[in-house]
Amino acid sequence: MKSRESGNVLLYVLIAVVLFGLLSFAMTKQNGDDSMAGSVAEGKARFRGEDLLNYATNIRTAIEQMVVMQNVLPTEVNFIKPSDANYNTAPHTAKVFHPVGGGINVMNPADEAYQSGSAKRGWVVQQGTNVVWTQTAASDIILTFLDIDSKACGEINRRLYKDATIPTTTVNTEAAFVNGGGNDADFLTADCPSCNQRNSFCIKDSAGAYVFYNIVYAR
Repeated sequence: MKSRESGNVLLYVLIAVVLFGLLSFAMTKQNGDDSMAGSVAEGKARFRGEDLLNYATNIRTAIEQMVVMQNVLPTEVNFIKPSDANYNTAPHTAKVFHPVGGGINVMNPADEAYQSGSAKRGWVVQQGTNVVWTQTAASDIILTFLDIDSKACGEINRRLYKDATIPTTTVNTEAAFVNGGGNDADFLTADCPSCNQRNSFCIKDSAGAYVFYNIVYAR
């Protein structure tokens, strides 16, 4: 009788050990899958951020070369696209997206580059406003990606400043970063104290959109 009871106890112990092992394996696998998914998401965000940052850097370099080597005035810099009317009308030296000018290809970002649920406005240019910390009160050239994915936004700041923090600002995007035909407004440090002296930065604007701005030519 005691032998049978001892055998039953041993069986229960073995079953408990097996069940515990299976539970531990399931939890470890789930944690591993979650960790892997997180790593993949971070990798994608880093890639998207670097892609947008590199594009802005290339445009900044192209404009500087146009001004220095081709005698293009900052006020003449033209962002007309191949799909726009008059793109093929000479002269071309001041056109950022023309082989004779800046030689930059138009970027069409994938949907993953955008903030979820956003309008997906993408790249815009402002040539009618002044950034208060630049050398003069003349208008600067600002290239901005609107509705950027928040993770990519943070990764851009991490790469630029070793800090992924995204400041929440009172910047009116439409007035500061989009050519508005009379609606243009100066880009003030009062609207974004963290932006001061930063010519490339990713912020959250007054409407809750994530915005990656770049002063590609300061005056």
